[in-house]
Amino acid sequence: MSSSGTGITTTSGTVRGRRHPAGARATRRRVLGRAAGNNALVIPAHPGCHGTAEMVRDGSKFAIEGWAPFAPYPNQG
Repeated sequence: MSSSGTGITTTSGTVRGRRHPAGARATRRRVLGRAAGNNALVIPAHPGCHGTAEMVRDGSKFAIEGWAPFAPYPNQG
């Protein structure tokens, strides 16, 4: 599953945020809840992200507990 500016892509398809905002919100809550409940990492699809986010519940919201940085590829030289 991944997220973009227009929606979240899961194995079952994409929920477009602009066309179906209520469905997009429900999908984000389900995906983030699953990540927080299973200690799973979330990989943001936004440019400039350099790692994965560990999500936790913060009351009725979600928060990033910490970041796990991507390791650079070893020198292929």
